[in-house]
Amino acid sequence: MITKEQIIQKLKEIEKTHKIQILYAAESGSRAWGFDNQESDYDIRFIYKHKLNNYLTIKPTKDTIEYNDGLYDIVGWDIKKALYLHYKSNPSLREWLISNIIYIPNQYNIFEGLEGFDYTILKYHYSTMAYKNWKKFQIKKFKEFTINHAKKYAYIIRCILTWKLLDENIEPPINIFQIIKQSKINLETKENILILLKYYKNSGKTELTEDNLKFSNNWIEKSIKIMQENKQSKINKDIKEYDKKFQEIVNHI
Repeated sequence: MITKEQIIQKLKEIEKTHKIQILYAAESGSRAWGFDNQESDYDIRFIYKHKLNNYLTIKPTKDTIEYNDGLYDIVGWDIKKALYLHYKSNPSLREWLISNIIYIPNQYNIFEGLEGFDYTILKYHYSTMAYKNWKKFQIKKFKEFTINHAKKYAYIIRCILTWKLLDENIEPPINIFQIIKQSKINLETKENILILLKYYKNSGKTELTEDNLKFSNNWIEKSIKIMQENKQSKINKDIKEYDKKFQEIVNHI
């Protein structure tokens, strides 16, 4: 079992190696989503900044740091990249920021005063992800339902339920069980989803029947059909506010 202190130490090593300052770090992926199992790695995500001189150059600079050793899957985004993705209402960034597993808190309030994430753009993302992942199942028919299939189902279901909350103008949490609690789905749908999640979290040691899968398949197909009718909206934010925030951060933090 990896401790929070071990992860923070790993992040400090990355700071030293790359000569950066980490402004925020959190868990993403299955552990933050609530459907991790004994085989899950640690999906650690962070936002960082360089010293001012690193930004005052005509030479293109790398804006991402990546590290993966099988146990840790670590990705960091430079503050300039993170602010631009916030401007674009990037769903992955939003999930980093609302994670309930925080390693380095956002003590500088780096997105304070900026407009929130656009729900229509978020809906487009979750709709697209659910559709693309579901389409793979239709192309590659599987003879035996595996734990990996259960994980994909859980991911698709989470995308659908997140979309439904956004469609109701409700701010979705990141954890699948919190999402289910807030979702307006009937009891039969909820029970089937919980059976599938339990099956995955327990590495296939609990029962999952063909009826459960058939019900989930029908529900997913109907939901995706509704979601595909959604259209992406244009970004309607003032990028000058983001420029101002970026300049404040690299100059004063």
